[in-house]
Amino acid sequence: MWRTSKLRKLQKKVERVETAQSLPQKQKQKQNEIPVLSSAREIIPEIKSVKLSNSYYDNLIGFVTNGEWTFQSEAFCDDYYKDTGEGLVRKSWKDCWKWTIWFWTNSYRWEVITYEEWIRRRDEAIIWRDKSITSTCLTDSQRIVVVDFIYQYSSKYANQMRYYANNCQKNNIINYVINHRDFYKREKQPGLVKREQLRINKFYN
Repeated sequence: MWRTSKLRKLQKKVERVETAQSLPQKQKQKQNEIPVLSSAREIIPEIKSVKLSNSYYDNLIGFVTNGEWTFQSEAFCDDYYKDTGEGLVRKSWKDCWKWTIWFWTNSYRWEVITYEEWIRRRDEAIIWRDKSITSTCLTDSQRIVVVDFIYQYSSKYANQMRYYANNCQKNNIINYVINHRDFYKREKQPGLVKREQLRINKFYN
């Protein structure tokens, strides 16, 4: 169970998270296509206190966790270059420019962490992103979808989703997720389609 006292300590900012998806290199102009990722850091608003229940945080962390991989103690190269249809093909460690440890927290080559450290980093990263949502107009399920989306994506996409959430633009939130799902359908990436569909289902839950 999440402890309230621990939540107050999780205000330390984490570094931006690079997206794990292989997206087109040329920016798309059509509304139903996803633009190229920006290398800029996420623009985070001033974090304000929004009172939420312990059960909400349990559900949030559980939902994000289910969308990610299981625990592995060693850092890995997060610099992939193509999807073969059966999985991502990653560059050699000699050519890698970005290292990640589980749950997309930044790392370095050959770092090894304990399970307890993994949990700490994961929870800190999730809660910090949750606290960047300062509006109170969303249901718990809708808020979880927003935070999960922001957690997976970075820069342009995360900032756009955060803007929709903090301005109570619910239709834009769900349409943004649907557009991502449809993009992955065209790209024939069923794993990513499934994750976006889970968000859609959760939004209406």
